Amino acid sequence: PRDLTFEVGTDARGEAQLYRRPSGASKQPLVEQVEALRVAWVIDAAGVRLPPYAADGSRLAALGVEVMVAGVIREFVVELPSRPLVSVGALP
Repeated sequence: PRDLTFEVGTDARGEAQLYRRPSGASKQPLVEQVEALRVAWVIDAAGVRLPPYAADGSRLAALGVEVMVAGVIREFVVELPSRPLVSVGALP
């Protein structure tokens, strides 16, 4: 098992950046120019679409993710083939 956290921030140049942080490690740049990232909904292992807050402790099949780049929001479905267990928490 591996814990990952994703966050949007500003890099040393002042540019928007999507970071990933493996458990216990420092954050690593992942994708430039990402201004916002939000999990809008999830699909559990039974195929039921839920709001993210209702997924705490559930096994998931997919995430509905909204990403903002250059002021434009795009929605993506991210399939999760290993059916990870999700922990929903507040942002720091």
